[in-house]
Amino acid sequence: MQNNTGALTECRGHLAAAVIAAGIAAILLFIPQTALAINKCKGADGKFTFQDAPCEAGTGGRIEVKPATGDVEGTRATATAPAAGASRPQTEAQRIEAQIAASQRDRRARDLRDPYIPEAIAALELHRRDCEATQASLQASQYAYKQNMYGKVHAAQVASEMAAHAANCQRREAELKDNLAALRKECAQINCGAP
Repeated sequence: MQNNTGALTECRGHLAAAVIAAGIAAILLFIPQTALAINKCKGADGKFTFQDAPCEAGTGGRIEVKPATGDVEGTRATATAPAAGASRPQTEAQRIEAQIAASQRDRRARDLRDPYIPEAIAALELHRRDCEATQASLQASQYAYKQNMYGKVHAAQVASEMAAHAANCQRREAELKDNLAALRKECAQINCGAP
């Protein structure tokens, strides 16, 4: 019986230690981090040094050092954190990155408006005209010879050429239409205002 009581007392001791450790960790979350406290101190030789420890009286002072990300691990849950829904201030790097991204979007929108989409439309129209002209030329030459055996063979060969050309025209037209559709879709996504 005494062994069970000793084990129970030992278990309660571990539980109490765990609760105390958790309480200390919770308190430490609300204490500002002092790891970023840097002191700029003037030495006897007149040169400045940087150190964690406070300077001797009158030889310098504490300077604030903000990390490049604008946030320090462990200080996110402090009482100074912005309320839910409030926007966090941007760091200089984030602001510059946002400007670069906006500039790239504007440049892409200009490129889509002029020249990419107009050139894609012109390429599609030119392709259609070329295909129609080639088909008309082939059709005109199809029955150019007398209706004898040679004329019939020639007509069959031209008909075969016309079918192959029509298939190539359709394939290329589908590619050009897909390209134009992709450009217009991208334009719509970034509101470039192209036709």
